[in-house]
Amino acid sequence: MNPVDVLKQLIAFPTYQVSLDEVEEGMKDCASFLSSNLENLGFRVRIDELFNVTAEKDFGGKKSFLINSHYDTVPPSSDWKDALTPILRNNKLFGLGASDAKGGIAATLGALSRLERCRFSKLIV
Repeated sequence: MNPVDVLKQLIAFPTYQVSLDEVEEGMKDCASFLSSNLENLGFRVRIDELFNVTAEKDFGGKKSFLINSHYDTVPPSSDWKDALTPILRNNKLFGLGASDAKGGIAATLGALSRLERCRFSKLIV
């Protein structure tokens, strides 16, 4: 799993709240994308009514380890017309949520895709 490719896909999801009572469809779609990727890595996944994604994978250790993040963003500025279009410039990827916190999620998925063993009894993401 290439974290840069994952981040490009994550940036394209409009994961911001339009109003106090309306959540973008992008939240639902992003939750589904994350769920699918985590299931492919052997995690048991739940998505709640707020599109929070919780995934667990059992190993053989004694303690659990939690990796926590978020994928919602602030709405883009009206001046930023291509906020949902990932742009690679000078070996840096730009787009809404790239550094807060979709980049961290992409890196986490990349690391989890390479994980064969773990000293913890359970990973919770």
